[in-house]
Amino acid sequence: MIVIKAGKILTMRDPMVMEGKYIIVEDGIITDISSAKPTMGEFVDASKMVVLPSFIDPATALGLAEEGAGFDYYDADERTNPSLPQLRSIDAFYPKDQGIKDAARGGVSYFVSSPGDSAVFSGLEGVFSVRGNTADEMIRKFPFALKLNMNYSARIRWRSEGKFPSTKMGILALIREKFEKAKSYSKKKEKEKDLEMESILKVLNREIPLKVAVNTRDEIEKALELKRDYNIDIILQEAEDSFMLADQIKKEDVPIIVGPYFMAGRMYHQRHHYAKYAFDLYEKGILFSLTTNHPQIPVNYLYHQSVLLVKIGIPEIDAIKTITINPAAILGMDSETGTVEKGKKANLVFLSDEIYTLKSEIVGHLVEGEWVWKNF
Repeated sequence: MIVIKAGKILTMRDPMVMEGKYIIVEDGIITDISSAKPTMGEFVDASKMVVLPSFIDPATALGLAEEGAGFDYYDADERTNPSLPQLRSIDAFYPKDQGIKDAARGGVSYFVSSPGDSAVFSGLEGVFSVRGNTADEMIRKFPFALKLNMNYSARIRWRSEGKFPSTKMGILALIREKFEKAKSYSKKKEKEKDLEMESILKVLNREIPLKVAVNTRDEIEKALELKRDYNIDIILQEAEDSFMLADQIKKEDVPIIVGPYFMAGRMYHQRHHYAKYAFDLYEKGILFSLTTNHPQIPVNYLYHQSVLLVKIGIPEIDAIKTITINPAAILGMDSETGTVEKGKKANLVFLSDEIYTLKSEIVGHLVEGEWVWKNF
């Protein structure tokens, strides 16, 4: 048993703030939050610290694009075919990626590891923990989603070789062709197993969502159209122009993964790739979370990136929600993580000072009751 004396707890639920409480952890679970100090257990003095839920990054290439190995060793992006839904991120996952250690030190407990952005259907994503020694030990949810790229990156890949699909029309034609083929495949009484169709059927049967990378307004509109036409669940990623369609996105209850914002060299289709446009999503009550899209920016900057939301007028607690409870809800894991409360996993970040101050550093990180980083 671990007994944590916390100076302040940001719970991400009501009551939002607790002070001077003891967090009791047994077998990786928060079993109580009490005013009375238990007489037994490993005591952790965090009486001068802020304790909050650990962070979640819902879109990375951690374990697939190994930190420091260089592009020649990246296994994140299969660039040989526009339709590869049968690819599985877990099959190329390297658990000793230095980036995963950086994630632990940056307070990130769980992350989505995703195939790349060249194929239209790029493969199946998984949710991993920073805790563990093998892919099997670290996986928490697989498959989580099927990644679909409807954006510029997929078009330009095939246009450069003069191959189909190289336009928005081509991408939508390919998607609908594969969806219709999967529907026909599902009706066959006797069939040879087709892994491509089996992966797509997981989406059509609403076993997993379709995570759709989009940039512009028209791409977002077409993603929403696919949702309606095939009665599927979708998550939008990047979606820079989503503020233009905020009412519709809210009405259709579609979550969005935005960012990363610490980047340069924006192209024309990314002209609205700025944190200020997330304020419209916040005002409309749309469920959204931040990502680093590691290695686009380092995963340990997830917490630092959320301060940009405060700068545009989003309250501090709500900014923190975009890296804690919001991504937990998007991943369908909010019943077990994302808040500090009895019955949840003991996924806790320890800050040396109040959130978003110059002195605020991550000095400790507990994942499922086990220390993955401790510097106090």
